[in-house]
Amino acid sequence: MRAREADIGFRDIDLLILEHPSVKRWLWGRPNSTVYNNYGRNLLYFIRKHKITPEELLSKRTTKPLRIMDMLQESASEETNAKASRIDLAIRSFCKDNGRNDLPRSKLRYVKQKWYRGYTKEEARKLFAYINKPLFRLYAYMNLESGLRARTVLAIQYKHIKQDLEAGLDTVAIRFEPKFYYAKGKKAGFTFIGKHSIELLHQCIKDGLISTDPEAKLFKGKSPYSSTVEFLTLAKQKAHLDPELQPTHGFRKYFENALDDAHIPREAKEMIEGHYPDTRAKHYSNRDFEYLRAFYKEAHPFIDLEITDPRLPSKMQQLENELEELKMQRNILSQEKDNLTEQQTNQARAFILLLGTKEGRKAIRNAVEFADDLESNPTWQRFTSQLEQDAENRGGITPQEVTERVHTIYPRVIRQLRPDLRPLPPELRKK
Repeated sequence: MRAREADIGFRDIDLLILEHPSVKRWLWGRPNSTVYNNYGRNLLYFIRKHKITPEELLSKRTTKPLRIMDMLQESASEETNAKASRIDLAIRSFCKDNGRNDLPRSKLRYVKQKWYRGYTKEEARKLFAYINKPLFRLYAYMNLESGLRARTVLAIQYKHIKQDLEAGLDTVAIRFEPKFYYAKGKKAGFTFIGKHSIELLHQCIKDGLISTDPEAKLFKGKSPYSSTVEFLTLAKQKAHLDPELQPTHGFRKYFENALDDAHIPREAKEMIEGHYPDTRAKHYSNRDFEYLRAFYKEAHPFIDLEITDPRLPSKMQQLENELEELKMQRNILSQEKDNLTEQQTNQARAFILLLGTKEGRKAIRNAVEFADDLESNPTWQRFTSQLEQDAENRGGITPQEVTERVHTIYPRVIRQLRPDLRPLPPELRKK
């Protein structure tokens, strides 16, 4: 009977590990990794198809490198490019981990056949209407709000979210071990979950569906990935969504599109998404959770399915800021008006007091008479005429110079107008 990859389950891979030490060496200790789920399945498919044991595949005496290459080429001619590439990678990984490094370089290159878009906000809303089981709903929200890959979400343990969740924060950082961020291959981002995931987490903990043991995984089961994909695929069909939408990876693409729409800085976006394209991103960009939390909060209205207009919070904040500024300007104008009214009142009071007494009226008459005398004084007339001429010739005179020249001439003018007045002593004149 022809080997079929679809017939291979986790039990078959587990049996393969028990029967063959070489496979155990390759897969043991990483039951949730891509190697276990994909490579193990492809190895089993390959050895069944070509009727060869793992030990024979590793034996350089019985299986020459070119024979392995011929078998890979035969698989490539019968399978799709994507599947043939996966089989080739699995066989090479198995051989390399078991000390066999003599296979020629592969000529197979995976060529992407089609681009798949992410969910739109409206499509995601329709999908969630058919996700009614608490753990599946929690998984979907954590996938959507964190932007993590499907298997990374399934690898989350309570200790990864404990710090912020128990602190009661409105955004919870997912603090993985370094291997999630720096190991070879696909990497996790320094990301968060929002209010919907947090609410569901508290409810699932209350209902006993999730353990608060630090080492406990949030999503358990023999094959949580397969069951999750199957459930989401069924929900997608019930919602009558585009069949081409990827059930789980569509959430990650939705998340990344939301960050794009929020226009957060590129470096922060790369850290949150887990994309490290260059040396700066890998070793120098700021990845502190408190630094990234502000950008995540800024982008969350674009992620949240309940917010129709994601820019509304920022618009409301802008209007509130403008209102505060108008209130401040109103207070300033009101204060200036009060000050002006008080000043005018004081001036009027002083004027009334001045005119209301005999001495005041006499002082005003004397001041008017002095002004008339000063205007008709020849010395003062020559002085003012000279000032105007100097100002015209020189393009203006500074107030300080005018003051100094007035101080020079006013004693002579006073003596001419009021010869009966005694000159001021030098110390009073200086004052």
